[in-house]
Amino acid sequence: VLRHLDDCQRFQGRLAHFVFLEPVEGLTTLRGRLGEVKEGSVEVNEGKRTIWVPFKAVKRAQLVVEI
Repeated sequence: VLRHLDDCQRFQGRLAHFVFLEPVEGLTTLRGRLGEVKEGSVEVNEGKRTIWVPFKAVKRAQLVVEI
């Protein structure tokens, strides 16, 4: 479980799944690779698209197991 921005920083490059309290760029859930952490937001790379997610909008976030 990713509870803090520090967790997102520590697991940068790993696949994660987010559920939002309110839509972020029209999305209620998002699965992508963790990127940089800046000013209360985390960069999530979903395919060719990059989305900056304000961490205060996250209801639940967790790492996804990759096999």
